[in-house]
Amino acid sequence: MDKKGFLKRFVGPVLLVFIVMALSWAAYILSPGISNFLLFQIAAILSGVALFISLSFGALYVYSVSYLRGAGPVERVIAALVNPIIWMTKEVAVVGSIYTVPEALFYYLNPVHLLLIGAVVAEMGAAELLIRRRLKRDGTVKRVLVPGAVSAVVIGLGWIAFMFIWDLGVHHFYIFQEGFKALFGFGGGL
Repeated sequence: MDKKGFLKRFVGPVLLVFIVMALSWAAYILSPGISNFLLFQIAAILSGVALFISLSFGALYVYSVSYLRGAGPVERVIAALVNPIIWMTKEVAVVGSIYTVPEALFYYLNPVHLLLIGAVVAEMGAAELLIRRRLKRDGTVKRVLVPGAVSAVVIGLGWIAFMFIWDLGVHHFYIFQEGFKALFGFGGGL
């Protein structure tokens, strides 16, 4: 497997997912401006699904393509995390328009962000295993099951399952709220 340049192995896959994510987000936000109700519904649903897929499963694509283009392990992990972190930061910035900076930064710990990180960790592990399986057939790697990748899948899926099993994440939101109140009272932003 030859190593491609930084633009091809890192920027390309990250940018492709970012463009899909940004365009689908923009289409979703702008869709209420469509006067025809049916067209509004179609645009909102299609753009919402595209946003969900690009955000929720983009790391699987980015990690896989980066790996196949010769990115090292650290580079693959960073590439897979770029878009989720950009999206989370956008959400924190939105909250920051209402709350103080420390309160907005605390928003990184909300349950939706934590679920996303769990999904990204599991996807990176799954992508590693899938690519290693393919490379084993080519004779490039000797082992498919490596501890780091298996651990990532187990930890990521375990975290997601834990959050859903524990009253569908409701308790995590309560913990998030209690942490917020403990640190900031009832909020200075409102």
